[in-house]
Amino acid sequence: MTQLKNNAERSRNILILFYISIGFTILSFIHSYQENSLLEKVLLNDYEDSQLELNDTIGMVVGLSAVAIKIAAVVFFILWFRRAYYNLHQVQGAFPSFEEGWASGSWFVPFLNLVRPFQIMRDVWTDTFRLSKDENASLPGISLLGVWWGAWIVRNVVGRYSFQMARKAETAEDLIFANQSTMWSLCFDMIALVLIILIIKKLQAPEKVLYEKYHERDVSEHLILQ
Repeated sequence: MTQLKNNAERSRNILILFYISIGFTILSFIHSYQENSLLEKVLLNDYEDSQLELNDTIGMVVGLSAVAIKIAAVVFFILWFRRAYYNLHQVQGAFPSFEEGWASGSWFVPFLNLVRPFQIMRDVWTDTFRLSKDENASLPGISLLGVWWGAWIVRNVVGRYSFQMARKAETAEDLIFANQSTMWSLCFDMIALVLIILIIKKLQAPEKVLYEKYHERDVSEHLILQ
């Protein structure tokens, strides 16, 4: 007997957190831009100490809030991702490539996390659509997944680079360059967020169909066995 679990609430929760993450990504971009403008004034010796203090305070508040939201988003996304992959393992005719535990564990294994999460998302995407549609129905391609994953990889590479630049910065010029790198990272972060929102929203309907289809079958089988 299949034992699918409803993933609708988890998808709604993660979408809310991703929307909030977009808001804080925009705020972080604005702050980095304004900080660069202030640093250019520092180079010209045209600034006040109060401006620097205000900038630091805003940066700390925005930064800590963004980190808190991102941590929550990571947790809720993995919960959604794990359940979506779990459900595939319960359905006859699905062909998941890996054990369901990899849906959460693969994100934390160095080097493997560059490939395995994408492969699992491809399984979720392909099998969820295939099993929820009629046999003759056309299935969506995976190009959206590829663009999302590419943006995610670039975002992480640029983000690590900008973080290292900020740590090593000793002058206003160094900080300006680090901020510019951060702004590029935030742009790719925004792209990745928009794309994963689209992916989850596109999966909501077939996930619901799959759950209802096999949940009703389970109920029928249970009544027959009684």
